[in-house]
Amino acid sequence: MKFLVKINFYLFFFINIIFSSDCLEQWLDANINKKNNIIYVDLLVNNSQVEFLKYKNNFKIKNKDYLLLLDDNKTSKYIFKTNQLFIDFPDKKFKKYINKFFNFSKNSRKFKYIKPNSYYLKTNKYLEEISLFFNNDCTKLDSIIVKDKNLNLNLNEIKFSYYSSDSFDSLFTINLSNENYIKYDFRYEK
Repeated sequence: MKFLVKINFYLFFFINIIFSSDCLEQWLDANINKKNNIIYVDLLVNNSQVEFLKYKNNFKIKNKDYLLLLDDNKTSKYIFKTNQLFIDFPDKKFKKYINKFFNFSKNSRKFKYIKPNSYYLKTNKYLEEISLFFNNDCTKLDSIIVKDKNLNLNLNEIKFSYYSSDSFDSLFTINLSNENYIKYDFRYEK
């Protein structure tokens, strides 16, 4: 009888570990693995509101100070306060950095289970570490902590949503209502 109780205890413990470690996969399936959609993320980064859009190789990052657009042809940054638009060649290194961060399907295998609803990823090339924290039922990503030798990011109040890829054209452009902006295009300067 003790033997059966002992086996049931180990079986119960093993099943709990499996299901709790599936929290990351469960959240990814519900939030990230939607193909051909534009990912919209609204979050606080070190207590500053940031909006992030991603569609294939196009990125849009907006906060209270600037709007940044990255695509295969150029990098554009519009600074609200100074009314300046800077255009340069594509920033491939920054795009690669963002893609590494957002490649959850590849990174999910590398995340290590810490405790229920918490995961840790120790990297070596682009980031030192990333920690993910989920709510109790794994439906919401509560916070992300990113550490690197040059930055410490605390991401919280994370809200994921999607747009259909039909609305792509207007989302990844800079619509300047003020025509008195100053434009600097560094792609053509030598």
